[in-house]
Amino acid sequence: MTPAEVLRVFPEEQRYEDWMGGNRNDALPYHGLIFGFNECNAAGPIERSRLVEVTIFGREDARLWGQRMSDWSRVSVTEYLERNNIRFELQESGNVLVRSLSLSLSFSELDGLEYVEAWCAEDRR
Repeated sequence: MTPAEVLRVFPEEQRYEDWMGGNRNDALPYHGLIFGFNECNAAGPIERSRLVEVTIFGREDARLWGQRMSDWSRVSVTEYLERNNIRFELQESGNVLVRSLSLSLSFSELDGLEYVEAWCAEDRR
């Protein structure tokens, strides 16, 4: 998807949030959500750029595998992956990495799913 295509299907007002980090000229930021692109200039993603990553944090309406993100725990995620024969790695940090789905899942101190990163495997920066 190009930035224009994302803007058409996601008409919400863009807004930067502190958790998003520094220079995000490569992205379209929304509440709890970052759409990252592979090319940008000082003003933002350029017209011909392609969506290559999505990051979700604190987005109340976000869903993963048909369930609200806030309903998942580290245990329920790993059980889901095992039940569906999806290979994953439990990293030292406690994150769950699912290479086959280009997905990284991070959890809060209370083990609730807190942060999701998804990327296009062939275009990852």
